[in-house]
Amino acid sequence: SSRIVPVMKKELLEKNVITLFGKGERVSAFIEVNSLITKIEYLLSSEVSGIFNIADRSISYKILAQELIEKYGNNTSKMIEVKHGSQEKFYLSCKKFEKVVVDK
Repeated sequence: SSRIVPVMKKELLEKNVITLFGKGERVSAFIEVNSLITKIEYLLSSEVSGIFNIADRSISYKILAQELIEKYGNNTSKMIEVKHGSQEKFYLSCKKFEKVVVDK
């Protein structure tokens, strides 16, 4: 999933469409780089230790495509849903990290 954003964005900018395999039902965890940096800085500056899952949210590829179209597309941009492809849903739990931040 780390390459999906540039792949979708490239297809949108070149063809004004985003192809959604598995009908866009696949779900993955995503994080913005600035958010990741902020969270790592927090961990480095605290006395917390351990292993943490860090993400901003888990969303479907269809929602991701809609957001990319809103940001980079136009009123003629389309999503093409293809039935074949992964429909795997991966929800990353970040509760341990969230608890550490709340407890501080």
